[in-house]
Amino acid sequence: VHIGSWKKHFDDSFYNYREIAESLVDYVKDMEEEITRADTKRVFITHSGCSDETLNKLKSFIEELQYFDEILINRAGGVISSHCGPQTLGILFYAK
Repeated sequence: VHIGSWKKHFDDSFYNYREIAESLVDYVKDMEEEITRADTKRVFITHSGCSDETLNKLKSFIEELQYFDEILINRAGGVISSHCGPQTLGILFYAK
């Protein structure tokens, strides 16, 4: 998900960081069934410059699932960042 352009208001203006943080948690909640079919060892919240507020809200939601042994937040490397751009976020896990 590219946070900077992922979602717009009806008037075509972009969401700010606080609004996006709430929307992203809902987006990840929609993925709950898929997430809870993953290998339980670890999940990664990988980003290219997202706010701490956004990252912490997502981490809190994933913690509430009580599914993964380890939740890691990491910054995307140069290849991912250059292809996806700033403010990109991904929830990464291994399939069972």
